[in-house]
Amino acid sequence: MSEQSRGGRPAGSRNIRPSAAKIVEYRRQLQAAADAGNLMAAAMLVALHERCLMQTEGDQA
Repeated sequence: MSEQSRGGRPAGSRNIRPSAAKIVEYRRQLQAAADAGNLMAAAMLVALHERCLMQTEGDQA
């Protein structure tokens, strides 16, 4: 088995999390798409909001 066939990444590469600034940018792009009538973007914003609410309720309990 070659190094690249394990999961499709070259050996030594890592998953890289986006920066906080990129997350903010992605959310703005999602909001703009929802505002323009994109129903998938609107649904994702609702799902993200509900997830956030569930996490904050769990932190308070």
